[in-house]
Amino acid sequence: MGIPERLKQIVSAYGSDLKAFSRHVDVPYRTLQNYLLGKRARPRHDILERICTRSGTDLRWLLTGEGTMREPDRQPDVLPDVASWLPPDLAGQEKRVTALLALLAEIPVEARDAILDECFARATTAQQLDELRQAVSAMGREQKKKTG
Repeated sequence: MGIPERLKQIVSAYGSDLKAFSRHVDVPYRTLQNYLLGKRARPRHDILERICTRSGTDLRWLLTGEGTMREPDRQPDVLPDVASWLPPDLAGQEKRVTALLALLAEIPVEARDAILDECFARATTAQQLDELRQAVSAMGREQKKKTG
């Protein structure tokens, strides 16, 4: 696995789209996209350092694949737009959500996929349960109108 693949892992760990990540690390979108696609030579050292500093990524890992992706004892910066997609009840939790995303990035892909699948299944089930409750409640109201 080379730098482009490790860059993809970093972007994926943040759970944001490439445009948001490029703004966060202050690298033009097209430039970052070309690095990820391998269409451009290895990024300059200053760009790699900026990406690592702003994402909490270990530079040695990015360059060589050795060690772990995250720098020990360093939390990644919060993406500026994390707050924009958090629901209101999670307002003020941006750093915790970002830390959770960073933890997910450390889990091997297969295990991470299984964890995310389970989370989505539970969310879907909870949503379906809520929709069912609303439907039953509406039916109850309709029944009361008819009988009463």
